[in-house]
Amino acid sequence: MGNKFVKVSYVLLLIFIFLLFSSYNIQASYAVNTKYYNEKPLIMYPGESKEISFNLQNCPAKSPECEERNENISLQQLEGIEITEILSGTSYYLPYSSVDNYITLKVSIPESDTIGSSYRILLRLSSPPPPTNGTIQLGTSYDVGFPVLVKSQEEIANLGNITSINNESAPSESKNLTWIIIAIISLLIIGIIVVIILIIYFYRKEKYSLKL
Repeated sequence: MGNKFVKVSYVLLLIFIFLLFSSYNIQASYAVNTKYYNEKPLIMYPGESKEISFNLQNCPAKSPECEERNENISLQQLEGIEITEILSGTSYYLPYSSVDNYITLKVSIPESDTIGSSYRILLRLSSPPPPTNGTIQLGTSYDVGFPVLVKSQEEIANLGNITSINNESAPSESKNLTWIIIAIISLLIIGIIVVIILIIYFYRKEKYSLKL
């Protein structure tokens, strides 16, 4: 009888895992395009100020992989605050299939800065989960990060056409799913604990019944 309860508990655990992953769904239709990333840094000289932009898109090609919905995006700056000013605000509304939304930053290098120094700018864009429709909907986030290198005007001139160096757009950064993975692992741990409690409960109940 004890083996029977153990088998039933294992079956319950498998069902729990199946339901968890079958209902798990991450929907993200928006993307971020940037000229600057690790391999193509922003290069500036001391005393220089520059405005740069990042393009926000919400499934412009209307791909069937995208869920047809509007997005509300919030922007948070994690690194590079000392040289950066966000000109376009921290909240963005992206209608479905839109391509004309931009994040605009002003980057300023102090005149007293040392040639050869560097910074890193890191932005995080987040969207809340949409209304549930029977599945577990989780919000998504993108990290956009790139280095800023400080060089002399002579060095920049020697690099040639700086515009061509930073002309290509990089694909959107990968989703930051750390907190999502933690949530899934937590749910699995809870399920395993419940199954273990059931096994112990039925085992003790059966053992007590045999004594009687």
